Amino acid sequence: MDLMNYIVPKGEISPLRAAVFIAMTDTMEEEKELILSFRRYHCLCTATMVNGNDSEALRRITGNAIGASLNAGLIERKKTHIHPLAHAIQEAVLGTRLDSSIGQNCRLKMGIVRQGCEIAVAIYGDLGFHECSSHKTIGGGYQILGE
Repeated sequence: MDLMNYIVPKGEISPLRAAVFIAMTDTMEEEKELILSFRRYHCLCTATMVNGNDSEALRRITGNAIGASLNAGLIERKKTHIHPLAHAIQEAVLGTRLDSSIGQNCRLKMGIVRQGCEIAVAIYGDLGFHECSSHKTIGGGYQILGE
């Protein structure tokens, strides 16, 4: 099976699906190669990391994602872009259970993809109370940007 045919079935890309694949890359080389591949489908993409305990990560996750998106040219510095992105980030965080009431440590990678007015955020990585008890987690969020 050709991997790109699996990632992009029928030649149409889903921004959330693309964000998940970017978040799941293991190396910078894989990440850059995938981002270049998604550009052929008119997607703007970026990735960023968050690690530490859950309360630290929760404070930094939105800033990291918005900063990475601004730096990569995915969004403009205006409410109609930042507000929907913040909601997509919140949806993704809820999927990961990072906001659990139990103190946890995490190492998470975020993939952020924009195609037209659609924007998606995927968060993938490790979450656990102790390094020997960590497990994989994933969450995704999707929103429509304003003009």
